[in-house]
This record gives sequence, structure tokens and C-alpha cells, in this order.
Amino acid sequence: MDYFTRFKRFLLEGFMPVTKATAILAGIISILCFAFPPLASLFVLNPANFLFRPWAIFTYPLVDQVSFSLLFAVIWLWFIGGSLERTWGSYKYLRFQLAVTALPGVLMLLITRLGVVSVPFFSLWLPLVGTTWAWAEIYPDRELLFMGIVPVKARWIGWLEVILTFISYSHIHILLGLISISGITMFYIFRNAGRHRWGHGPAFKKKMAEWQHRRKKEKFKIVK
Repeated sequence: MDYFTRFKRFLLEGFMPVTKATAILAGIISILCFAFPPLASLFVLNPANFLFRPWAIFTYPLVDQVSFSLLFAVIWLWFIGGSLERTWGSYKYLRFQLAVTALPGVLMLLITRLGVVSVPFFSLWLPLVGTTWAWAEIYPDRELLFMGIVPVKARWIGWLEVILTFISYSHIHILLGLISISGITMFYIFRNAGRHRWGHGPAFKKKMAEWQHRRKKEKFKIVK
């Protein structure tokens, strides 16, 4: 068995290929950027040169300082991202990850155009805010042991992630703090997507079921 086939099997095991690929890429690219610093400019979202590197709107989470922060981010993504991907399916999960990555980046570019603040944007923890919030909303009563001792429910972990991220970025500028947690809005957009479109949602399905039921009754009605 060749290495590519083994790697493909590894990605597909556990039904979380997007999560595994993201975690692996974040680890590899962060290490490469640490060893060769000029490489970081290819992936970091820098408003000053965004027009020359538009792909950075999606690649900035793949760069982080090689530290325990990166290690914990990869482990956390593997845990909650894998759980979400198995629940939603890889296609919807991939779209969600692209959305929670792009939204903060786009907002960052917008406030830069307004002349508010302009700083390089990177770190896997930024899209993890939205991912953690989605996981906490779906599994609010799931418990984890904080520091391996104190049980904490997922709903509070989601709030803790939001508060810590907001504080860490708002010391630069309050708008930057708000941008850093903007990914949580994507969960509600994805959750409600399709509910109010024609041909989708429980209301439409209920009406269709009632119409089909009436048709069957008319079809088999006995004429006296």
C-alpha cells in the first residue's frame, strides 16, 4: 500500500477528513513559517498587501506561533471539529469552516479601509471561536473536565472562549475584539439556512404532506 493511499485512509477514518486536514496543515505550515519566517507572509492576512495575496482570507488560521497555544488549538479543533463534522457531514462542515474563517478576515479588511486599525491577522484560535460556539450550542450539556478536575458544561466553555478571545484582541481596539468573535454569528446563519426559503423548512413540508393526504383521500373516496 503506497503512502498516498494510507494517508487517504487516515483522513477518512472517523468521518472527519476536513478536521484532520485542517489540523495537520496548521501544524505543518506553522512549523515551516517558524523555520523560514518569510513564508509567513504568504499565509498571514495582512491588509497592507491583501490585493497581492487574496487567498490569505482563508489561510491566516494556518499560521500560529509554535508554542503550547498551537498545540492546544490543534487538539481542541480535533475534538470539537471532529464532533461537528460527524454531526453535520463533511460538506456542510467545510462550508461552515470557510465562513467562520472568512467573516473575521473580511471585517478586518473593512475597518482597515476606514483607517481604524491595521494589524496582521492570524491564528487558528480565531475560527475556533465560531466552531466552539457551534459545538456548545449543539451539545450544551456535554461536560469536560477543566484542569482534569472540575466538570464544566459545553455551554460555559463556549462563553469562556468568546470572552477570552474578545479580551485578548480588544486591548488593541474594541472593534478588533468584536471582529475576533464575529464567527459565532455564522452558526445561527447556518442553523436557520433554508428554513424560510420556498420549498424548504418544516412549514412547507407540513403543507405538502397535508396536500398529499387530501389527494389520497379524494382518490380513494367511495362514491355512494
